[in-house]
Amino acid sequence: MIDLLNEWTELTLNCNCDEAIKLDIFNQIHKKYSNKKRFYHNTKHIEALLKLSNSFKNKISDLEVVKYSIWFHDVIYQAWKKDNEEQSAKFAIKSLMSLGLDKDKIEKISQYILLTKD
Repeated sequence: MIDLLNEWTELTLNCNCDEAIKLDIFNQIHKKYSNKKRFYHNTKHIEALLKLSNSFKNKISDLEVVKYSIWFHDVIYQAWKKDNEEQSAKFAIKSLMSLGLDKDKIEKISQYILLTKD
């Protein structure tokens, strides 16, 4: 199994922000994906997608964008709601801005998250 905190730490290594912010965002994400009511959109789902992205890392042009998209794509999930992707994208934008990520990358990540709707 992938150690999610190690994956997150490696991904956010070059972020220009305090370590406490990185850890706080990780904890928020982990708490949401660890909700016992989640049967599919959970930490195992994130682990599987990260493992898959790692196996194709030589074929992905911007692995950082893909990995952030994986982390945030279902962070907000309520089965009865129709705006999970929009809410996940908003959460991602706010979080990624706190991490100091480049605005162009944030926009691309947000677009990737919204594309998971269909």
